[in-house]
Amino acid sequence: MREIAVKIGQPTPLAGIITQPKNFDASKPAVVILNSGLMHHIGTCRLSVKLARQLADNGLLSIRFDFSGLGDSAPRRTTNSYRESTIEELKEVLDHLQKTKGINKFICYGLCSGAHASYEFSLIDQRVIAIAQIDPYCYRTWKWYLNHYGPKLLKLEVWLRFFTRHFNKEQKTKGFSETIEADNFIMPNFPQEYPDRNEVAKGLKTLVDRGINIYCIFTGGQSEVFNYQSQFRDSFSEINFNQLLTDEYYPEMNHIITHPDSQKIVRDNICSWISHITNN
Repeated sequence: MREIAVKIGQPTPLAGIITQPKNFDASKPAVVILNSGLMHHIGTCRLSVKLARQLADNGLLSIRFDFSGLGDSAPRRTTNSYRESTIEELKEVLDHLQKTKGINKFICYGLCSGAHASYEFSLIDQRVIAIAQIDPYCYRTWKWYLNHYGPKLLKLEVWLRFFTRHFNKEQKTKGFSETIEADNFIMPNFPQEYPDRNEVAKGLKTLVDRGINIYCIFTGGQSEVFNYQSQFRDSFSEINFNQLLTDEYYPEMNHIITHPDSQKIVRDNICSWISHITNN
């Protein structure tokens, strides 16, 4: 295995690390590992580093890089939106690997915002043959509501809190300082702003029609959106994924995959999935 620091693009280059296997084969797809939120190219708890090295042990080249303004990549002057910049920079990375390594097939991997970028980019670049996503776009279904609220309806303390809030209006502002107006107190909002479900369904249908393999891992850290095994398929029940979709749910995992055992599961499963889709 060999790790190579690279600078990609002009005039402000993107910083990245290519992890190349000992016996490099340009006919195999390269794996592009994307930033997760504001995390730079090592990934959460070094997950991206560990994944890249395990991929190399399995004979696959990968690149983990920082979008402009993140990690080791300096900001770029541009009038593009974040989505436009992301797509443009991803194209630069693929172009670089195609020009310097002769690779023309790619698998995009990402967690959270990296998962979203993988999906968005795969819609417009024909060189992407598969995407691997952790906690990607998914939407609540009637089963989600049943799983989420059903157990709570059987708990006495839940009903007591409900009636207390309902009949005691003062309880609504309990805990606020008298010097802070309630209108100025902003609670964290979850989930992130997702595209319209029908728009994502249309995009997924496009990928399926192209024969793109899709691997989704969902974690218990996203219970506000996802809470049972088949929810992704139920969210897009109009799409016939055939054998192109592999989806898994790990309720014991947190969103950023901090536990070493969880990280090993993710790495092993992604490598196994890639081996399956590239050898069949």
